[in-house]
Amino acid sequence: MPPLKDKNSKFATLMQDYSSLIIGNCINFTGLSIYMKRRYWWYIGFFIVLMVAFYLLLFAGTDYYKVKLPVLTYVKEFSFIDQNDKAFTEREVEGKVYVAEYFFTTCKGICPKMNANMKKVYDKFKDENEFAIVSHTCMPETDSVALLKAYEEKMIGAVNGQKKSGNWFFVTGSKDSLYRMARESYL
Repeated sequence: MPPLKDKNSKFATLMQDYSSLIIGNCINFTGLSIYMKRRYWWYIGFFIVLMVAFYLLLFAGTDYYKVKLPVLTYVKEFSFIDQNDKAFTEREVEGKVYVAEYFFTTCKGICPKMNANMKKVYDKFKDENEFAIVSHTCMPETDSVALLKAYEEKMIGAVNGQKKSGNWFFVTGSKDSLYRMARESYL
């Protein structure tokens, strides 16, 4: 910086010192910035290598790292009566994804809450041909076919036997076969 005309002024001396301080720091900052640029590139390089390694560990060879769940049991053959007084066997749901539940129509406890949630599932998948819900009564002595039909109408809005889709079944049968199905097929 060129010297100021008034060298005796305290302000002039202060400005001279301040400007040399700034210029000196700029020179040091420039030297520091070259160092920082190298360090910055090392960080970027390390981060890129880390991301590539993470990607390779996470996505490469995913079949090798997948846990294969064991098949615990298969659904055994069954024969029940549905809400339309028709035979309902394992062939009705063969090849489909289906949810099986147990309830009874006069239940005041968990059944209404459980079936309200099941209604949400039904509403989501009612137009899917490869999906079904099978609601087994656990009180076949009181849940007649007519009572199951009325319960269906209450749950999905079926009118005069005409329901919107055929993928929610309310089934009954002998108590032994219903309970055996729960113990042996639906673990």
